[in-house]
Parts: sequence; C-alpha cells; structure tokens
Amino acid sequence: MPKISIGVRYGNSNFNKKICSDEDWGFWGLHNGVNKYIEYQITKQDSKSKVEHLDLNFYYRLLDFDEDLVRQIRSSSQKRTIFDELLIERLSLDIFAGYQSQKGRYNMLDPMTEYWRIVDGTLWYATGLPSDVGLDSFYEVHYKGPRFGIRAEGSRGKVTTRCSLAYALLTTEAYGWWNIRDYTFEQEGENGYGLDIETEMTYKFNSNFSFGLGFDYFFHRQKKLKESGNLAGSVYSGLDIIRNVDSKIYSPSIILKYIW
Repeated sequence: MPKISIGVRYGNSNFNKKICSDEDWGFWGLHNGVNKYIEYQITKQDSKSKVEHLDLNFYYRLLDFDEDLVRQIRSSSQKRTIFDELLIERLSLDIFAGYQSQKGRYNMLDPMTEYWRIVDGTLWYATGLPSDVGLDSFYEVHYKGPRFGIRAEGSRGKVTTRCSLAYALLTTEAYGWWNIRDYTFEQEGENGYGLDIETEMTYKFNSNFSFGLGFDYFFHRQKKLKESGNLAGSVYSGLDIIRNVDSKIYSPSIILKYIW
C-alpha cells in the first residue's frame, strides 16, 4: 500500500416531504381576525430538502499492519492482541487533509400545520390550520473550506470496516426568498467550522469493486453571517442584519466503491 493516496467522495440526497419550523420576531399580522403586533412566532409547515456533498482528500499512511505482520505479532505474543480482540487480519491508520463543499436547499411549502405565538405578552397555540396561502419559500446554504482528519481501517477476509473523523474550517454563502413577503436576501460569513464522522462496512467482490453500508454525521456551524436583503417599501431594503446558521445532517448511506 502506498504511503500517499488520493480520495474523492460525493453524496446527493433528496429527502421526502417533511415538517420544518420557521421562527419570526416582531412583525404585524392577523391574529384572531385583528391586525396585531406579534412579538414572536414559530410555525410548522411542509418542507422539501436537497443536500449535496463533495470532498477531496490527500491521505498519508501512518501505520500499516498487513496480514504477514499481523500473523507475526500473533505468533510471537503470548497474550491476546488487538487483532484478536477486534477479529481483524489487517489494520491501518491514516491522516488526511483536503477540501470540502456542501450545499443544501430547503423549501417551505403549504400548509401551515400549527404555530406558537406571543401577542401582547400572552402565549397562543393553534393546530390544524391548513393555511393555503401559496407559501413556497426557499433557503440555500453553501459551506466550503479546507478539512483535515484521521481515518482507521480494519479488515478480515473480504469485509472491511472503516471509521473517520474530520474537522473543517468553513466560509459560508447563503441565498433565500420569502415569497409571501417577496423578500430576497443574501448572506456571507467566515470562520465557521464543520465536523464529519463517518463509519462504513464494505464487502470486496474483487480487487477493484466493493459494496457496503455506512452512516454519516455532518455538523456545520457559522456565526455572524452578514445579511443584505431587498423588500420594496420596507426597512429590510439595504439593511445589514447579522444571522447565525447551523446544519446537522445524519443518515445511513449505500456505498459503491471502485479502486483503480
């Protein structure tokens, strides 16, 4: 196995329709048929999501216990070794550095299903509100930046188990449109970070092709995005607003791997 290698990973997910939450502070709206100043509101409505992830990594092998070395360690040791405890015939450890990009698009759609609302200092709760008002807003966020991490791999026969942990330094760009208010906005931020935990188990059909299952956990945090928006006749027009945005995505995955 060479000391240095290159790896590329790509993932694309289109989630089924889900329920999402939307928070608003300080706006005028209809409440019980009367135009009221609503101090705070959180609504829940249908949503659709699409996420796309790409990373490119350069790996450096720190440790490589091949089958011959593992056999020697087992035969020379009078105690159980890590290879016996984990039932593995080969073990390797890599460090890596590279670049990652993740894009997400999140759409909010009718109907609104429920809300929590504070009006005149009183908390209101309502549910079962199919409000077909033409809601079709979206939010797009793009995280990108360098990453580095560590990867461990153990194998026995044709089965390989791999775990990796990566940390990323991110810049963030976002774009959105609230169609009900006809408000278009852009956001930019720096000094964000991301955490990526990956586990997988694959079966090698031949020297080139493997198939398996995995589980991925992504967390991205970006504070103090600077927002600029345009809403005709509103104080939002040309106003800089500071926002925070976090993304947490976790799901099982199907793995198809080709090595050449």
